[in-house]
Amino acid sequence: DDPTTRPPLVGVLVFSMFWFEFLRDILPDGSDGIIVVFQNECSPPFTYQIDGPRTKFLGSGDLHNSKFENMGQVRALHELLEASSSSSSSYNGIPVSSSFCPYTLSIYPSITMEEDHKTNDPFLYAALTALVFLFCSLVFIIYDCLVARRQRIVLNRALASGAIVSSLFPEKVKHQLYEEKEKEKELASAQKKFRSGDGEQKAIADHFEETTIFFADVAGFTKWSASRSPDQIFQFLETLYGRFDQAALARGVFKIETIGDSYVAVTGIPEAQPNHAVIMARFARDVLNIVTDVTHEVADTLGEETKTLGMRIGLHSGSTTAGVLRGDRGRFQLFGDSVNTASRMESTGVVGNIQASQATADFLHAAGKGHWIVPREEKITVKGKGEMQTYFIQINPVAPNSTTSMVTGSDGPHNSTSSDGPSAPEGAD
Repeated sequence: DDPTTRPPLVGVLVFSMFWFEFLRDILPDGSDGIIVVFQNECSPPFTYQIDGPRTKFLGSGDLHNSKFENMGQVRALHELLEASSSSSSSYNGIPVSSSFCPYTLSIYPSITMEEDHKTNDPFLYAALTALVFLFCSLVFIIYDCLVARRQRIVLNRALASGAIVSSLFPEKVKHQLYEEKEKEKELASAQKKFRSGDGEQKAIADHFEETTIFFADVAGFTKWSASRSPDQIFQFLETLYGRFDQAALARGVFKIETIGDSYVAVTGIPEAQPNHAVIMARFARDVLNIVTDVTHEVADTLGEETKTLGMRIGLHSGSTTAGVLRGDRGRFQLFGDSVNTASRMESTGVVGNIQASQATADFLHAAGKGHWIVPREEKITVKGKGEMQTYFIQINPVAPNSTTSMVTGSDGPHNSTSSDGPSAPEGAD
């Protein structure tokens, strides 16, 4: 410890270690901006920047950005050298001591590295995902709208078909037809068996004791239609029968069919109506009024001759068989002697009048409407029945300013009654 006894200082040995040789070629291109700080307890620190295989000395001191302080990684230098001794490291200098002033390496990212690794990919992916979701949502919305539109079309068609069926068949019969159709679908083999003639199928038919049948025919229609176009003919019939249908619905009359210029309807079917004859008589009166109104309304477009058209109406009351004849274009029909008699009441009737049979007159008398009935002066001859006494039904009194004349047309002579005044109100019945 005595300085006088120390050997004299004869020289100082100084050597430089080029750490960039150790750091060179350890990273691939594109790995830029890695900061490496060498430091120990014996000397001040110094800093390098690694840019892929290249190394750059930044200067003395710890020069890493404090922004990345918590991201630093610290390792002992001798451990790294030992780990890389078997690798292709370019460092081949003297061994580094692990006990005398050992070096440590602190590794940090830099602004350069941050900018290289910044990316908009997450935003792009999020935007792309949102667009895909939006597109899928739009597709589903469009699909839903198309399905809803299709369902509306199918529903409207079903409603239209139902309306057509309802106009052709009574409600009870319509439900029977629907039920049978469902059974046919469920029992296809039974259906085939029926078609082959080996099975039985219950008929849709019933017998009704008290009914009144209405037959009406447009008098003079054959001559009038000969000078009209098909469009004009159907325009007239659709207008006329459309008004009849409205009146039938309002009165509770069931329309059976139209055949050419003939209109067939019935009361007491499909539901019993104790006052069936009264209902039908009032409907027949409505029909005569409608014919007058319609022929005058369309005269401007269809010609003045249209005003000469009249209606011949026949009524008969009695029992009737009604049902559906299945098959192609199956429809609800009436059968029996009452139907034939009602048809004869129309064919032998007088234009502008309602001719009724004795049976209908009896029902009207029983209902307290005998004042509606006027016996026909001459009896009519009906094939298969001989002479029959018939009656004219006159519900409303003839207006004072009406005129009655005998008209001769292609359908034979008939009375034609016209009136410029309104018909009597319902209370006049």
